[in-house]
Amino acid sequence: MNFMPKFFLGRLGAGSSFLFDLTKPERVVLINHDDCRWYWSTLRASDPARVREQQLADLRSIQREFSDRFKVPIEAYYARLERGEATFERIDA
Repeated sequence: MNFMPKFFLGRLGAGSSFLFDLTKPERVVLINHDDCRWYWSTLRASDPARVREQQLADLRSIQREFSDRFKVPIEAYYARLERGEATFERIDA
């Protein structure tokens, strides 16, 4: 499945249940990324720390909700570029 965590906030409904039932994933990986323009625009933020804080809170919230609802391992990561390389920081609920 290819969905962005920001689009699941408060909207885990029949669509996500349908996808889980249909695909029966062995695990789910959620990834949020640094410098996400959607978050910058939505939060109307000028502080990178505030944006990151909200992204991490959203990842944790979705991870908990998915874990409670669907009985598969849910992993969450925060991606960013460091010296031109993608790095992934594991985020625990």
